[in-house]
Amino acid sequence: LPDPPEDDPTSDNEGRRPGRRPFLERPVNQRLRLVLGPRFIGLEQLADALGGALPEDETVSAAQRLESVWDGLMLIERFRHHVRRDQLGPVRRALKDYALVYRTARLPDGDDGIPCSISNLKDHIPARFVGSSDRSLWYSGLQFYRESFSAGHWALLDKQYLNCTFKQPKIRLGMYARANDLPVEALRQKSVLEDVYDRAVVDAAMETVFFENCNSLTRTTYQQKDEPSKKQVHVYYRDGQIRISGKRGMPHWRPGKPRWPGILPAIVFDQQLPG
Repeated sequence: LPDPPEDDPTSDNEGRRPGRRPFLERPVNQRLRLVLGPRFIGLEQLADALGGALPEDETVSAAQRLESVWDGLMLIERFRHHVRRDQLGPVRRALKDYALVYRTARLPDGDDGIPCSISNLKDHIPARFVGSSDRSLWYSGLQFYRESFSAGHWALLDKQYLNCTFKQPKIRLGMYARANDLPVEALRQKSVLEDVYDRAVVDAAMETVFFENCNSLTRTTYQQKDEPSKKQVHVYYRDGQIRISGKRGMPHWRPGKPRWPGILPAIVFDQQLPG
């Protein structure tokens, strides 16, 4: 068999090959690239997806916060065990359904950028959204359409959804955390902005529909005038485009709309962010 590429440590259980730079001596962005491959959406890929480089302060913040992702992964004993031995194969296999992306607080637009909201994302990546004017979108007058991230942060994203037909999102996330040896506080149910951003950016960067389709139950709620109670926002794909819907109670699966109610897990190791 041919030797692996020079910058690629062994992917199985042989330990580090002679002459290779130890994996843990490499910069953190190189480590994550070797583990995740094209599913590590770095700043260059993010700039391509968004149509321009991030504002300078966001670029600096992204670089500083990347270390927290690695520190979080190393909290998982089985990852730590293999990484210290330069055995990347098991780590790669464990993360084969995950992507890592920086959720920027400011989108490219001049020197200072503009707030990262669904409204502004739609202008930056129009191919991922329904081609409707703001006036025709049912949610264009609601607060969540123009809300933005309080701070930029990295998120490790599972492409597979957790089925919530019989269990509430909080219970499913707790089960997921225990099954994957993750701290519960790192698991978050996405807001509608987080869900839409993840789909738009990851799909654009990878030139595919990355996430499994479901009625993704976000933690975002809204209440329109003259309605007695709040509705929950959920997100899904139709014809490869991102759709947003609202419903009181749980969406139901049926043959005409075969999307199970579920959540797409996001793992955020950044302890500086509010819960």
